[in-house]
Amino acid sequence: MLRKYQKEDLVKWIRNNYRGGWYWEPGLGKTFTIAFVIKQMLKKKRAHRAFFAGPLLAVSTLQDFLTDVMGIPASMIYNYATEKKDFTDKHRIFIINYELLPPPKNKPRTKVKSWFDDDGVFHMEAKKLGPIRKVRPYPEDIDLWALDESHMLKSHSSNAFKFFQTRIKNTDKVICLSGTPFPNRHVSCYTQLHLMKPGVLGKNISRFRENYCRLVSKQYGTYKVKSSKVPEIEQIANELVTVRKASDHLDLPDHTDINLTYKLTPEQITYINILKKDGIALDADDKDILLSSITVARIMTQQILSGYINMKVTRAVVKDKVEIKREFSREPKFSVLKQLLESLGGKKLIVCVYFTDTSAWLKEALTKEGYKVDRFASDDKDNFKERLKAFTHGNVQVLISHPSIIGIALNDLVKANYLLWYELTDNWAVYKQMVNRIHRFGQMNPTFCYHLIGHPIEHLMLQALKEKEDVNDRLAKLYFDSIDND
Repeated sequence: MLRKYQKEDLVKWIRNNYRGGWYWEPGLGKTFTIAFVIKQMLKKKRAHRAFFAGPLLAVSTLQDFLTDVMGIPASMIYNYATEKKDFTDKHRIFIINYELLPPPKNKPRTKVKSWFDDDGVFHMEAKKLGPIRKVRPYPEDIDLWALDESHMLKSHSSNAFKFFQTRIKNTDKVICLSGTPFPNRHVSCYTQLHLMKPGVLGKNISRFRENYCRLVSKQYGTYKVKSSKVPEIEQIANELVTVRKASDHLDLPDHTDINLTYKLTPEQITYINILKKDGIALDADDKDILLSSITVARIMTQQILSGYINMKVTRAVVKDKVEIKREFSREPKFSVLKQLLESLGGKKLIVCVYFTDTSAWLKEALTKEGYKVDRFASDDKDNFKERLKAFTHGNVQVLISHPSIIGIALNDLVKANYLLWYELTDNWAVYKQMVNRIHRFGQMNPTFCYHLIGHPIEHLMLQALKEKEDVNDRLAKLYFDSIDND
């Protein structure tokens, strides 16, 4: 049976001509509800074929719900990640992870590499590459589309957005889903709302920018929504999507945010100050080394805070890529982590990191300290489910991971109630998803989220997260006010 709020949002979706979005915090049953909807729409012949897309773990979770909970035969489901043969008429549900979607122009490519040799002679080498992804056939008669974690479609130039924009017909039924409150940024609303109701914010991205945004940087092509247009966008979003906070519907244990401070070394301070200067250079001998963008400067700053630089930057003189590697002291952050683990007394801790170098170093360092540690990173995700169970149900005490790997579609992380942001993010979607892995339905204990703070940039990132949280709170209130006025 669906809960009251699930029924309310389903009714709103139907009244909106089967177009809209559900933005529910984790734990409110989003996956169960969409599995129920897919089953009922096919059973009652209100849809001929359904197409579900999302991150890899979300796709796997939905397939389990469809077969194990909804009782749908596996033979009706076509999973692009596992099926080797083409689909047939018996397939009624198609599921795919976003990473498998081909780009609009999936053509053979030419990769050009250039460099200067030791004698100063310029060389250029061209290499033929195949298409980015193999093109798989897709049914033409899909009329129900469910896009999970749709905040990942925020870019109008992304492969996923272009894929769905060209395939979803005006008569199709569309539901956008997210375990993250909506939106991450107002400027990110265009793609999601456009898929739900084409043209609601302008017939294309140019019209949206012209009517709602101001140009922040012509060089980087960044835009920000005009403050005078925020109420209008939020009202349009409220008409199409519902925003639900878990605390409004679930009796969750208390959650506490705690900032842990650390002190930078003089060397770290010196190099970060160099990055802030005009004509950004790494040291006095590298005046021809310039960073590609402000974003790269921020990333380099974050890496210095963790004890190293490992990046490629553009050399201004020759326009060539130069690899920069430098080691700094890792002790400031690491000593605070060790103190936290000692205070926990053997309790499980999730450590969120953003850089592969950090996670690899942390695993080795903590193992030497005698802790039972595992690490999930882009270069180490084998036997994912078995290793994850060793953390949730076994003797692994510390789990180190990028939040995008374990921050989506995992319910069992409620076995832990301590989370540390060793490296912060200013992406509200990533942050909220990760925190809600431990503070969600099924958690029996108070939860604690720690942030390592040692530099003003980390204070600014926390401030940015708070501002985005305020936006989502307003949208949630808008929806409840509209219910009260019905």
